[in-house]
Amino acid sequence: MTKQQEMDLYDEFTLKFGQASYLGPWLIGMRGSVFADIKSDIGPAPLTPACAYTRAARIVDAARTEAERQLTAAQVVVDGRVKSANDQVATILARGRRWLADAAAEL
Repeated sequence: MTKQQEMDLYDEFTLKFGQASYLGPWLIGMRGSVFADIKSDIGPAPLTPACAYTRAARIVDAARTEAERQLTAAQVVVDGRVKSANDQVATILARGRRWLADAAAEL
C-alpha cells in the first residue's frame, strides 16, 4: 500500500465516524499528525486516548506541584511584607506614644 493510499483510507475511515461520534472529532484532529508521520516514514506511536489521559494527568500533577511551590514562595514574600508593615506600624505607634507622653509632660 502506498502512502497516498494509506492517507486516502484514513480519510475514508474518518468520514464514516463523522463529527457526531466519539472517535470522529479525535480522528479528524489527529489527521495532520498522522499524515505528517506517514509522509516522514515515522511508524505509528501508541497515542491512544488512554495514553493521552495518562500524559494529561502527569501534566496536571506537575502543574499542581508548581502552583503549590509558587504559592508557598508567594506566602513567604507576603509574610515578610506583613511583618515589615507591622514593624512600621509599631514604630509609628511608639513614636506617637512618646510624642503624647512628651506633650502630656509639658502640660
